[in-house]
Amino acid sequence: MNLKKKKNVINSFILVILVFTTVLVYNNLSTAQKEQESGYDLSGYVTSDPLYIDNDSDLAGNSTSGSGIVGDPYVIENLSIITAEDYGIYIRDTTVNFIIRNCFIESSLYGIWIYDTADHTTEIDNNIIQNIGGSGIRFITTQYANITNNYVTGCGSSGIYADYSSFAVVKNNTCTFNSNGIYGTYSDNTSYVENILHNNTQYGLYVDESYYSKATENEIYYNDVYGIYVELSLSITINNNQIYGNLWHGIFTYWDTSTVISYNTIYN
Repeated sequence: MNLKKKKNVINSFILVILVFTTVLVYNNLSTAQKEQESGYDLSGYVTSDPLYIDNDSDLAGNSTSGSGIVGDPYVIENLSIITAEDYGIYIRDTTVNFIIRNCFIESSLYGIWIYDTADHTTEIDNNIIQNIGGSGIRFITTQYANITNNYVTGCGSSGIYADYSSFAVVKNNTCTFNSNGIYGTYSDNTSYVENILHNNTQYGLYVDESYYSKATENEIYYNDVYGIYVELSLSITINNNQIYGNLWHGIFTYWDTSTVISYNTIYN
């Protein structure tokens, strides 16, 4: 090999190293920049790729503690997941107890997506979820879930979306600057309690085709359409809510039966 060819090979090798280094640095800077732009101190979180969990074994492998039994759930916690992928955390078809807590999530379509987990096994607590194309938290055919103390903002669809998921407790969440704050459809006997739902572009709370659910002690304000909207539902209880400053109506019901509305404070 002559000197010119050797020089070309060396230059090509150096170029490959520079490109690889540039990509690596860019990716690291991109994550750091996103964390900075999030507006939160994420120093206590562990940076993570999205989690895709399809069974109990996957759940055990992605948990930091717990055994999955009642009183000792598998724990997914303290993760920072900032991704362009569709899901931040995706869980389906599990039969054991688990909790997702203290995580920060930004993703393309769903922050946390839960599908068909066993009754009484699902808890989502104290997470920050923002800048999601679809819903921040969506749970489907997941009965007796506890969705508590989450902050969900900047979602193109609903902050929290209960879908065919009955007997859920959705409590003490803040949902703001989403399309809907909380949306529940075909989710009977679900409790929406002590949530703060404000500045959403459509509804604070939307209850659709559900039976025997209740909305109580929520603070719902400055939403662009209705504070609470109930449609095609039976025996919904709406009481002791603070509802104000919503653009159209504080409470609006449509084709509902036996809705009880009492002791709410509604103004502006």
